[in-house]
Amino acid sequence: MNQNYMFNVSVEAFAKLTGRSVSSFKRDFAKTFQTTPKNWLREKRLDEAMYRIRQKQERPADFYLDLGFENLSHFYYAFKQKFGSYISYLRSSCFRGKKRQRQSVFNKNVWKKLWLSNGR
Repeated sequence: MNQNYMFNVSVEAFAKLTGRSVSSFKRDFAKTFQTTPKNWLREKRLDEAMYRIRQKQERPADFYLDLGFENLSHFYYAFKQKFGSYISYLRSSCFRGKKRQRQSVFNKNVWKKLWLSNGR
C-alpha cells in the first residue's frame, strides 16, 4: 500500500491484488492501520500533496493526477477538508517575504492565527 497509494486504484482492486475478498481486506486493513483503506489512501495522498506544495513549491494542477485524484475540484475539496483552508491562501501566507520562510500549517489553530494576523 505504501508503494502504490498514488495510483488511482479502487479498494476492490487492492483487495483483488492481495488475494482477499473486499470485506476481509477492509477488516485486516482496519486492524493494522486503525482506519479504513479509503480514508488512509486519501490521507496519504493529501500529505504528499502538502509536501509537494510546501517543499517543492509545485502547483496542484501539475500533480493532482499523479496522486490519484480524478479531478482538480475534488482535490481542492479534500485538501480544504483536511487542512482547513484553500491552497491559494497557504501559498500566499506561507511563502511571503524575501527568503520565503516556511511556516508550519499542519494544525488548524495555526490557520486561524494566520487568518487573524492578516486582519481578516
